[in-house]
Amino acid sequence: MVPVYLYELKNYRGESFENLFGMFIKKRTSVLLVDASDEVKPEFFGAFCSELSKLSISFLGRILITTRTAYANQVKKCLSSSKYMFAEIQDLNAKDIDEYACKNIQKDKISKFNELKTAGHIANLLRNPFYLTNIIKVINSAASNATNNHLMILFLNFANMIFITNLIV
Repeated sequence: MVPVYLYELKNYRGESFENLFGMFIKKRTSVLLVDASDEVKPEFFGAFCSELSKLSISFLGRILITTRTAYANQVKKCLSSSKYMFAEIQDLNAKDIDEYACKNIQKDKISKFNELKTAGHIANLLRNPFYLTNIIKVINSAASNATNNHLMILFLNFANMIFITNLIV
């Protein structure tokens, strides 16, 4: 059996990795998977890099770090030990989006999805798995009445604001 410890980096607030992972890391030769390093809040990114660097000195195994391609250079720049392996996670392409949509959108909602897919700013959101999944949830839960259509538009505009903010940061 391989022990698994899950900690979501979007919740990281500068804590010591030695304290977070404890003896789990010191007693085993293994691979530590640091998934979604791009989700660390910008104000904690320096602490994240510092703590991971400290941890790499005492850790017996290798450290695999995943990040979105847009953040890869930033992550690689702050972490330059041979213990690190990097995996860049690319955005979804049109074929990926269509395959996921076909499997997950209710048949009577496909036309609504196809309308959104052709809208320029929403098309960019769909390339991100988080936004694609949540947009499909909204589409599937939306009834055909005007109130739910307005809620969907509000959600999509909100998601678009977050997407644009993430690009700027």
